[in-house]
Amino acid sequence: MGLVERVVKPVVSGIKHALMKPVTIKYPFTKVENIPEENFRYDPKAGVAYPGYKGRHILYLDKCTGCAACERACQEIAEAIVMLYSFDIFLEFDSGFKSGLEEGGDEARLVSRLLHPLGGVMGGLEEAEGGFRLRLNDTPIWEMAAQVVYENLFMDVFKELEAEGWEITMPEEKPRGEVRSYIIKKNGVEAKLVIKQRDLGYKQNKRSVFPAIDYGRCVFCGFCVDACPFYALEMGGDYELAALEREELFYDPEMLAKPKFNTHPPESTWAEKAVLVLRRYK
Repeated sequence: MGLVERVVKPVVSGIKHALMKPVTIKYPFTKVENIPEENFRYDPKAGVAYPGYKGRHILYLDKCTGCAACERACQEIAEAIVMLYSFDIFLEFDSGFKSGLEEGGDEARLVSRLLHPLGGVMGGLEEAEGGFRLRLNDTPIWEMAAQVVYENLFMDVFKELEAEGWEITMPEEKPRGEVRSYIIKKNGVEAKLVIKQRDLGYKQNKRSVFPAIDYGRCVFCGFCVDACPFYALEMGGDYELAALEREELFYDPEMLAKPKFNTHPPESTWAEKAVLVLRRYK
């Protein structure tokens, strides 16, 4: 190999590429272009898959029947899909408890403790049979079962309450459906915590069970879309799914139902945030 091939040509090639416009996309400072506007979807009757970007899933609640075909299709691939119910949490009590709640006694402290794992935001107070009912959650809580809701939110709280002298028991009667209830007593103060499945009112899905997706596991293969026989699942153009916490990668059915629900790539330092702002508005 001569001098030209060993020295001259590599130098010429390097100079040529140094003068060329770089093709690297400086994401997230530069947005990715040419993302298909169409969603990836599948027509089970025609047996045809329509091309589109395989980004975040879009769930149509009014079409989903809760058949779990998408979950079964994902089991041997990523195990990223799980079927969930929506739950409400109520505290039922009589007029005496209501008066103590307004006066800031043990009743108010109990409600505060029960609200802590829910973020401290509660729904409204309404009259119920034989007393009142206070909704402790403002949005549905999505889980596999009422028992899981108890274990994730109230198991530790109940242990702390029992250490403080509260007596917690379960009623002898067995309620129908996905319902769990707990009677909480102390010094004449009594209330019942009820974890109850919410009926979302979709006629095609009487059990109100819908898929949720863990994007920490999802490989974006689209097999779940292919498996859905009711046109209830598509994949859209949202690709910004980065998060600072592992739990933020889990999208419940309500999040999937929103056509534009995505996070943004996190910037770890103030310097990076400043550079990001300057590049966006230059």
